[in-house]
Amino acid sequence: MDILKCVCMKQRLIIIEDYLRTLGSVPFVLLFVILTIVAAIPFQLTFGGVEGVGPSDIKVFSFEIIFAVLFFSPIIETLFFQGFVFNQTLKFTKQNYLVAIILSSFLFGMAHPYSINYALLSFAAGIVLGTAKILREKYALHHVIVIHSLRNLIGLLAIAYL
Repeated sequence: MDILKCVCMKQRLIIIEDYLRTLGSVPFVLLFVILTIVAAIPFQLTFGGVEGVGPSDIKVFSFEIIFAVLFFSPIIETLFFQGFVFNQTLKFTKQNYLVAIILSSFLFGMAHPYSINYALLSFAAGIVLGTAKILREKYALHHVIVIHSLRNLIGLLAIAYL
C-alpha cells in the first residue's frame, strides 16, 4: 500500500511539473511571486510577523534605493545565486538539483543579514526562485529576475504603507 501511495504521489508531481512547464510567462511569473509570499508565511508566523523582517527603518525611498531594490539587486543576486552558485553546485554534485537549490538558497539567505527572520524569508524565497529556474530551462534567469523584482516591489510597498 505504501509503494502505491508513493507511485501515485510521484505521478501527481509529474503532472504538476508538466503543467508548470507549459504555463505562459506571465501566469508563471505571477504564480511564483505568490509562492514567494506563501513560502514566507511560516517564518512570519513563527518569528512574529513583519517586526524585524528587514530594512524596514527605510521610510524615505530615494531613486537610488528604488533602483537598487527593484533592478540592481535582483539582477546581480539572480546572476550570482541562481546562476553561478546554482550551476557550479550542479557541476560539483553531478546534477543534484536538490543540493543546488538548498545551497544557493542558503547563501541567498545569508546575503540578507538584516535579521534572522529576514535571512529565513530570503532562504524560503531562494527555494522558490531555484525551483522556478529549474522549471524554466529557456529564459530561466529572465523569469527569476522578474519574480525577484516583483517580490521586492511588494516588500517596498509593504514597508511604505504598513
